[in-house]
Amino acid sequence: MYIYLKKHFSISIVLVFLISTLFYPMFADAAQVFLETAQTTMGVGQRFEVSVYVDSKEKTVNAFSGIVTLPSFIAPLTIRDGNSLVALWSNRPAISENDISFAGIIPGGWKGSRGHLFSFIADASSIGSGEINLSEINVLLNDGKGTPDSILFEVLPLNVDRTTPVVEFVKNIKDDEPPEIFKLNIGHSDGLFSGDAFVVFTAQDKGSGIDHYEILETKNKLSDETKGKWEYAKSPYRLQDQSLRSFIYVRAFDRTGNVRVSVYTPQKPKQSSSISIILTIFLLLFIIVIFFIRKIYIRNAK
Repeated sequence: MYIYLKKHFSISIVLVFLISTLFYPMFADAAQVFLETAQTTMGVGQRFEVSVYVDSKEKTVNAFSGIVTLPSFIAPLTIRDGNSLVALWSNRPAISENDISFAGIIPGGWKGSRGHLFSFIADASSIGSGEINLSEINVLLNDGKGTPDSILFEVLPLNVDRTTPVVEFVKNIKDDEPPEIFKLNIGHSDGLFSGDAFVVFTAQDKGSGIDHYEILETKNKLSDETKGKWEYAKSPYRLQDQSLRSFIYVRAFDRTGNVRVSVYTPQKPKQSSSISIILTIFLLLFIIVIFFIRKIYIRNAK
């Protein structure tokens, strides 16, 4: 019996070794997405910051997406993506109940071991023990094909009790600078908005991060950018004026309320109705004057 067990134990060890040898190179080379926070055991009412990082494992990658899921005793409060390595968000990190979804790209790619994607502030709202999980994580290689990379990711264990002192871990962000200057690009695509014209925009803010955008289309150039009927907008945005004769204003707000405005000037702006009326009046007056001058000339000629 002892010989039988020893024999099978030896076979198991060999199998584990062979499997580890076979799969280790794949996992060792896999990109890693991981979470970090200052303290994993905390008291009820503690506010803390969790950061999401990526390690490309010496490969150049250019796109990231996934979902962060918090346990029921942890309440997500706000997102911080001001110092993210992501240049363009197709799905800016957003809170939906206890999930945070995200998707973004880096034109030209990125390679490194500690790339900051974003962070979020959360509140330890009640006693509990659990994990912050990652799911549907995707990292794409910058190979011109969008090849998915193999992924490794870890959960972040958390424990909330009534005995651990509540301390201040969250640093307030002082941000009195507006978002960076950004451009508006007009485009058409058969696969988007049924071929209608749209505008694409994205702003960067290295302080508190971009909160939202607003858009305004107008026939006349604005003299006061704080006035007008602005609408909440996301990029890409289908334009109301498909003739592209309107001025297009987009303003980007950061999370502390600073604003940056960008404007698209039409190549052939349509004349305002008031100017058209004035020109018409002058034309009529000119015709009347010419008529009377001609009439007087004919009378004198007789």
